[in-house]
Amino acid sequence: MSDPTLRSGMSVRRVLMIAIILVPLVLINAVSAAFSVPLVSTIAVGSEPLGTCLNPNTNRLYVANYGSNSVSIVDCATNAVLKTLGNVGNKYKFSNPCAVAVNPTTGLIFVVNNTSYSVTVVNGATDTTIKKIPLYKDFPCPWAICVNPVTNRIYVANSGTFSSPGDKISIIDGNSLKVVRTRTVGLWPTSIGVDTETNRVFVANTASNTVSVLDDTHPDNPVMTHELDGFIAPNGIAVSPSRNMVYVANQAQNEGGLRRGVVSVICEEYHEDTHTWTFATVKTFGVGRGYRAAYPDDIPDAIALKNVNQGLDRVYVSNSGSNTVSIAEVSGIVGTVKYRVYGTSGSVCLSGATNRGYVADSNTNAVSVFFDGPSNTAKFYFAEGTCRPGFDPYISIQNLGTGTAIVTLSYIKGDGSHTGHTIQVSPSSRATVVVKDILGEGDDPAHDFATRVECSNGQKIIAERPMYFNYKGQWTGGTDVVGTTCPTTRCYFAEGTTRPGFETYLCILNMNSSTATMLITFMKGDSAIKQHTVDVGACSRATVTCSDILGIGDDESHDFSVKVESTNGLATVVERPMYFDYRGLKGGTNVIGSPILSTSFYFAEGTCRPGFDTYFCIQNPGDTSAQVALTFTRGRGDSVTLSGESKTLCIDVGAGSRATVFPEHVLGSADSNEYDFFTQVKSANGALILAERPMYFNYKGWTGGTDVVGSPHASAWEYCFAEGTCRPYFDSYLCIMNPEGPAVNAASSVAHLKITLQQGDGKSKEYKCDINANTRFTVNCRDILELPEGDDNSHDFSIRVSIVKNKVQQAYVVERPMYFNYGGKWTGGTDVIGYPKD
Repeated sequence: MSDPTLRSGMSVRRVLMIAIILVPLVLINAVSAAFSVPLVSTIAVGSEPLGTCLNPNTNRLYVANYGSNSVSIVDCATNAVLKTLGNVGNKYKFSNPCAVAVNPTTGLIFVVNNTSYSVTVVNGATDTTIKKIPLYKDFPCPWAICVNPVTNRIYVANSGTFSSPGDKISIIDGNSLKVVRTRTVGLWPTSIGVDTETNRVFVANTASNTVSVLDDTHPDNPVMTHELDGFIAPNGIAVSPSRNMVYVANQAQNEGGLRRGVVSVICEEYHEDTHTWTFATVKTFGVGRGYRAAYPDDIPDAIALKNVNQGLDRVYVSNSGSNTVSIAEVSGIVGTVKYRVYGTSGSVCLSGATNRGYVADSNTNAVSVFFDGPSNTAKFYFAEGTCRPGFDPYISIQNLGTGTAIVTLSYIKGDGSHTGHTIQVSPSSRATVVVKDILGEGDDPAHDFATRVECSNGQKIIAERPMYFNYKGQWTGGTDVVGTTCPTTRCYFAEGTTRPGFETYLCILNMNSSTATMLITFMKGDSAIKQHTVDVGACSRATVTCSDILGIGDDESHDFSVKVESTNGLATVVERPMYFDYRGLKGGTNVIGSPILSTSFYFAEGTCRPGFDTYFCIQNPGDTSAQVALTFTRGRGDSVTLSGESKTLCIDVGAGSRATVFPEHVLGSADSNEYDFFTQVKSANGALILAERPMYFNYKGWTGGTDVVGSPHASAWEYCFAEGTCRPYFDSYLCIMNPEGPAVNAASSVAHLKITLQQGDGKSKEYKCDINANTRFTVNCRDILELPEGDDNSHDFSIRVSIVKNKVQQAYVVERPMYFNYGGKWTGGTDVIGYPKD
């Protein structure tokens, strides 16, 4: 840590959003190349790909191939086409599929067939077609589609043709999978967006230069159609839920005889006194190359967006003619990526999990993949923290940039008050904040806190919160989490228990300007369900004691997994601290709730050596049983490189339930590297799950426990850790797994990596390693530093593990276990999986 005295002695809805959005809108016409947006790869798919959508639960991309009557299914972790659904042997055939959308709640994929007046339904769990929904033949050429996962409604725009434009929207009920209503909109509807908070649907009408708005919650309300004066052919639309912002991509604007692509920023405001809405353009900005010069065919074809940093929208526009994707924030154009040389543009979609965008290129029959990292004003959130006696919390901040980072830390305290301060972090370095130096110490709610960490000057940072404790004067240890950048309306935890000797809590942070109503669903080990509701006030935190709800008992009914969701649509952050006395091993663990479920999870660390008890907790929140395969790859070889036999255990996890696996029952136990292992957890039948790995240990006499949620992806150019130290009585390790199986070309399966330790004194050390396929590599960070034992900030460090330049991207996952005797009296350990950065 950067403070040289730190470890000395260690042997010791609305008004707020408007304020956030409207202030920077005055700058939206400014053009700035704020960062480069690299092209990651291209994926060969079918003929003339047009529509794309990404299932966030499975991280699979679905591509509608207009020319080959097929749908390509891509694994976004590896960019490999897993399967192509075509018409051969397919009961429900495709007919020039042009658009595709997913309902992440039901797992169904909807494919629009342009020439057969229908929508084909694909089961996202099995990737098989299950139904074809007929539309009206009087409404020709369906072209666009969107899904409201809240109401389970699907909206299809029937565009017609250039010479005979349509004007109808078909509304499909997602339960019956039938058309239940049609609505009349403007001419040639080509794009649809939905506000999932108000259930209002927005339609861009290309031929009539209008946007139509319909309220499907109140079907008797008339459709409102708004003109966009001065603009030609609105062709794409994207809606920002809860921000009352709509982005409309217009094909061209006349400006002194010049034509250019333009995005209109629309603000829709509800007036409670009159029960009416106003709809107005508040700003515009140019896209493609047309914002700099005349470019007659520079046409924005599709638009998508993601919400970043609790109030900022980032908009992505694919442009024909200039062969670009324009990336815009409310502060202006912040980056442009050229995604092909020639071609006709298709749709663009985004992965929030990997910060990647996908663009269909119908000319080259491929999908281009580009990386777009976190916003320049990166924010990290922590729901848990306390400065009560017996707790020592820290915030470790890693600066990945080339300039000094100006970082503001804001503390939301348990008594409702707020405070904060600003620090500077040197480039390519780390800093540590001693929170008690800011908040003091006291045994009251004013000394409980949640934290927001924000960089305000464009440097990329990572933030972690290590915390050491003596819980109730008898259980010592430590916890550590990497902050989340994505508050969410729903998150999951696979592990939890209220057996004797375990105390489990849920800490909930609500950064919104109104109260969040949270529904907590406990899925117990005996398959029973228990629910509890709690309100979390505006800009505050709350703590739930799980034993107050479930009681205490030594049986499966007191083991549980958890789903925490906001019933009024407000995004929150949830952590689950646990304190324990496990068979005499005392300590604590903590994880932040996972916003996604997946069909696979990866863990680089694991051991069945004596003194270590490793478990896997599997949560299945779905309504069908999950068939889960856990593959443990045991060690062979020397003391640091593990590559050996694999054993697989298959279990069924009941619907709405959890299961616990003890690998020692499969692998046995002995004090040898043959009993160290890495793990892949996969859902064999496509059911979405969550996997955690709690471990309890006696490490050289230091007792405690760790817990991590597995990584749903084994693909990143770089993993980062803000925290790490080799001061006396601290042992920091890196566990790196390469899960690739044997390849025809063995060299292509080798992960070529560079480990960089960014020290607290501004210096750095590098170490390179090659990790073969089906191998785990473990390195002691002290061996990389190559420093004499010392109690100063040169022994503190943050970590970057990256693929060596000019090598191909390779699948790998990194964890950082740490063991300690803090202050010579509090023993324990922590573990986190690296923050993925491309």
